Amino acid sequence: MGALLALASAAVFGAADFTGGYATRKTPILTVTLIANVAALFIAAAIVAVVGGVWTPRTVGWSAAAGVCGLTGITFLYLGLAQGPHRIVSPMTAVVSAIIPVVFGLITQGLPDLRVAIGIALAAPAIWLVAGGDGAPDGDGDGDVGARPAGYLDADHGKDASTVGPVDPAMSDVVASGSGTGRFDQRALKLTLAAGLGFGLFFVCMAQTGDDAGAVPLIVAKATSTIVVVVVAYVRRRHMTRPNGLGLPIMAGTLDMTANGLFLAATRQGDLATVGALTNLFPVTTVLLAVIVLRERLTLPQVAGLLLAITAAALLS
Repeated sequence: MGALLALASAAVFGAADFTGGYATRKTPILTVTLIANVAALFIAAAIVAVVGGVWTPRTVGWSAAAGVCGLTGITFLYLGLAQGPHRIVSPMTAVVSAIIPVVFGLITQGLPDLRVAIGIALAAPAIWLVAGGDGAPDGDGDGDVGARPAGYLDADHGKDASTVGPVDPAMSDVVASGSGTGRFDQRALKLTLAAGLGFGLFFVCMAQTGDDAGAVPLIVAKATSTIVVVVVAYVRRRHMTRPNGLGLPIMAGTLDMTANGLFLAATRQGDLATVGALTNLFPVTTVLLAVIVLRERLTLPQVAGLLLAITAAALLS
């Protein structure tokens, strides 16, 4: 059951990623961020009202830490995207994000059997390839999305369909500012590793909440991140504009919270190493949506990555 919940979480995370990025095509970035986070907070409150949970210092502390880690991850991700090439920053962030909970789970919960170990080993290259880590050019500036890997970030068009981490997909909008310098130097490497570490620690922190916590971690983590977003929006209020429709930002926030809930439930049913590896396969959904909705083209490495992802999912399920 834990593996199935993790796969469901990955699918919804990918959809949230795509939806949040697609919303920024027509609505200013910070506006999407604020709406998505507020919507997610309401969903979290509704889930807590239905599911309940015990409020303990341990749960509140780890949940707040998870919210901070998620915000840290997305901030460093987009600083990295402004500094270095997307084709390296995005997939490397996703891989590091997957490695952190896997390693933590192996250390604290022991080694899995051979079949699961092979599945975990296949997950990292699958994520790298699907997310676009194939050495494709960063773009020629002519707006030809079809020439790039499916789901590839195009900052000039306000589109982000594959590179947002699993927490607060629209948070990218607070710090996204450019399309990268094209050079992956030491600064870009440090920012990328910090982003992956932030996302990975989000998963670890959420998994440390008490078994009796219920849905409490969802609202605490989301409240923490929303407070930061509201503060940023207030500071930059002069730059805020009316949204061009509320549907997509609200959907992005709703999907994000749903995915977080599925991940939390998965950690209660399965080991963190397996759940972390499966959940971080979320770029598969994002890329497939980019192909279906935006009619973008899959590259051969992405096809190979999809096949690896399917194999990994089968071994881990």
